[in-house]
Amino acid sequence: MDRLIFEPVVPEPLLAALWTLAALFAAGYAFWRPVRLALWRRLVLAALHFVPLAGVLILLHRPTWVRIAGRDGGKPALTVLVDQSGSMDTEDVPGHASRYAAARGSALRHFSAWGRTFEVRVRGFDKALTPALHPGNLPERSPQGNLTDLAGALEGVLQDQPPPSALLVLSDGIHNAPGGDLALVARAARAAGAPVFTVALGSDVSVRDLGLTLSASEELTFIKQRVRVPVIVTQTGLDDTEQAVELLFGGQVVERKTIRFEAGAQVAETSFEVAREEAGLYAYEVRVPGVQGEALAGNNRRRFALRVVDERIRVLFLEGKPYWDGKFLARALREDPNVVLTTAVRMRENRMLLEPPQPRPEEEQAGRQQPWFAPADEVRPLEDRRFLGQFQVLILGRETDDFLTERGVENLRDWISRSGGQLVCARGRPAAGSSLPRPRPHPPRRLGPRPRAEVPRRTH
Repeated sequence: MDRLIFEPVVPEPLLAALWTLAALFAAGYAFWRPVRLALWRRLVLAALHFVPLAGVLILLHRPTWVRIAGRDGGKPALTVLVDQSGSMDTEDVPGHASRYAAARGSALRHFSAWGRTFEVRVRGFDKALTPALHPGNLPERSPQGNLTDLAGALEGVLQDQPPPSALLVLSDGIHNAPGGDLALVARAARAAGAPVFTVALGSDVSVRDLGLTLSASEELTFIKQRVRVPVIVTQTGLDDTEQAVELLFGGQVVERKTIRFEAGAQVAETSFEVAREEAGLYAYEVRVPGVQGEALAGNNRRRFALRVVDERIRVLFLEGKPYWDGKFLARALREDPNVVLTTAVRMRENRMLLEPPQPRPEEEQAGRQQPWFAPADEVRPLEDRRFLGQFQVLILGRETDDFLTERGVENLRDWISRSGGQLVCARGRPAAGSSLPRPRPHPPRRLGPRPRAEVPRRTH
């Protein structure tokens, strides 16, 4: 499939103005020329002056000849993306149909014609992509998606195997997912040789919508410790307005904040701080009061759970050789009232310095000391599943390669995947030498006594 497309370098209104000025210049040159020349000669001269200007203006349109071809001589793959977000339920398409119904019907009508040239894949998307399916299997019910992540949909399709040769997006064009860089993904598609064709559905009806996004559905904290809950609020059609964000517990509003959407901003952020004095699981809710004429009200509420624990976090710190910064880290962790620390430092090849956790005085008085088991082999502690399983966090310091034996790595993988362990690598990769500033060379130092300066003698 071959097609000529235009991607103007400058905005289209500016291009139209430039074409108008060029035409006026040519017409003025033809009719304001001295009358001693015949009219046809003036018209020829005007055309000759207009041709170079027209060539420059055509280059500003950036014409590109696109050839879509398949791999190994087969049919090229065409991926059709159908928007399934809530805004597609707006009935402003001719015939009093919704935008989603128009997109689904268009995919059904043209599927056979597309199939003669392409290998067609149809996928729906809102905040996530659906698997490839036949357009007849697209749900007929009204879409209820909370977000329209155009950037995420395009990025996910580009990772398909085999990659698509072209993409067709049927959407109303309202990208309201936070964190997605649509221009960056479009450049990636262009670099991959997959042109993106778009069909905008709907009219200029103003869609008004508010949405909430939380960073996590569950937060972990300790008794009386305040934890920050970030909240991201998205908007469509509500520029330069103020909106209230409420935190609810037990159906009652416990805190209310006000955010403001500046002109052109689709995302605003705020946060709440929560704390409890007793251990347990507490259910909270964050909501944004709806506005009149809102397209989708289901994304105005989000729930999250606050898990409050009264046990300290059990941490294992491994280091292959004692260093001063490792001792400083261990001392800081031991002083943290919410951490139970065990350290294991290799002193020699067959000798380890193992320091068990130190119980706090209040734990000894209350008899709430947590059980602790020593490893079966102190030199290879990660090979003991029972020893590793009593910790929640593992910190690897310097020169820990000797700990990562084949059996130790297997136990570590099982501990992370099944027990939910957290691995922290305190030492990253060394920085590349070219990225570090080179020290300024110092002049060579002279050893021995400094030579005496010669004083010129006066001659008579």
